[in-house]
Amino acid sequence: MLRQAAALSYAVRPRVVLKYFGYLCGLLTVLTLVPLGVSVWSSETPPSRRYGIVVGILAPGGLLSRLSAPARVQANEGMVLVVLTFLFTPLIMSYPMLSCGYDIPA
Repeated sequence: MLRQAAALSYAVRPRVVLKYFGYLCGLLTVLTLVPLGVSVWSSETPPSRRYGIVVGILAPGGLLSRLSAPARVQANEGMVLVVLTFLFTPLIMSYPMLSCGYDIPA
């Protein structure tokens, strides 16, 4: 238990978190290109526009993966990356769904 607590006592290195968050953005960009292509192919303008905006937001974020950072990720940095993934992905990917008639409950 003491060893686990010691592993979490180090400071989070922002460059490591940004680098791997950039990988997440790059992966989400590639995955979003599929529904963008389908919506363009089926001439659905509102979803196409929204998916294009999401790709436009995510693609520059993918450039963060080029940052130089240590290859070893600490446990606390891993937890920060998991939290960012679970918060950021649904938040950004819910925007195109709003054009399909799905409302966010109040």
